[in-house]
Amino acid sequence: MFVYKMNSDFTNYNRSEITSILISLPEKCSKSTVGLDLKNPQSLSEEDYYNLTGITQSQFNELSKYMVHPRNSCNKSLRPCLSLILTKLRTGNSLSILSVMFQISNKSIISKAIAGARIALMEHFVPKFLGFSHKKRDEFIS
Repeated sequence: MFVYKMNSDFTNYNRSEITSILISLPEKCSKSTVGLDLKNPQSLSEEDYYNLTGITQSQFNELSKYMVHPRNSCNKSLRPCLSLILTKLRTGNSLSILSVMFQISNKSIISKAIAGARIALMEHFVPKFLGFSHKKRDEFIS
C-alpha cells in the first residue's frame, strides 16, 4: 500500500505535483493486489484512514455503527459506502478517480453507493447528532 506523506493537515500542491500524483495513481493501485480494501478494518493504518476520510479509524468505526444498510449500494456493505462518501467529501475527487482508488470498475456503482450512504446518514445519524432535534428545548435554554 502506498501513502503520500503529508507534513501537516493542510498541504499545498502545485499543478504539476497534482498531475504527477494522479498520473501515477493507477499504476500504484494496479501494483497492489488488494487496493483499498475498506471492508477489512485492519487493511489501512490510522494515518491512511485520516488521509482518505478526514476522521480516525475509531471515529470511522463509531460512525459506521449508526448506519443501516444503504439502499442502492454496490454490495450492501457499509464500510465501502461510508468510505466512498467520506473520501469524496474530503478530497472532492471525481467518480473516475474514486473508481481507480477503490478498484470499482463501474462509476454508476460508486454513485449509487455514495447516494445510499448519504441517505443512511441523513436518516440515522443526522437526526441524533446534528441540528436541533437531538436536544430537548430545556437543554438549549440552560
